[in-house]
Amino acid sequence: MGNGSRVLLWHDVWCGERPLKDHFSDVFRMVCFKDATVNHVVSWNGDQSHWNITFSRSPYDWEKESVLNLLALLAKVVGDDMILWHHDSKKKFTIKSFYREVCNGSSSIDFPVVAICRSKALSKLAFWLGPLPRGKCL
Repeated sequence: MGNGSRVLLWHDVWCGERPLKDHFSDVFRMVCFKDATVNHVVSWNGDQSHWNITFSRSPYDWEKESVLNLLALLAKVVGDDMILWHHDSKKKFTIKSFYREVCNGSSSIDFPVVAICRSKALSKLAFWLGPLPRGKCL
């Protein structure tokens, strides 16, 4: 998982195929810190993780299973600290994969603006997009 400082726990796609706020919407409604990063809610004791998610209230009986499912999913998390780009077979953002999506006319490109800005790749993208006429592909 890396240190989790660049990944928003609830909003980024980092654990599964969609954001945790969508997968566990009933749990998301109860959390206090909706914009927390992973490193703010996880602590490590050796190789064991402890997830400290603060709720605004106790879960009702019918919500407890979702909370347990979330914690079970989080307990299995290992890997690199990165945002997944679903428009590429390697799940990694590249200018080429973005260009391919733009040229294919995809209307629902989930562009990872925050992740790109943090990686300092924005200047490369701005240079690349600068000379393109609106609505045209090379």
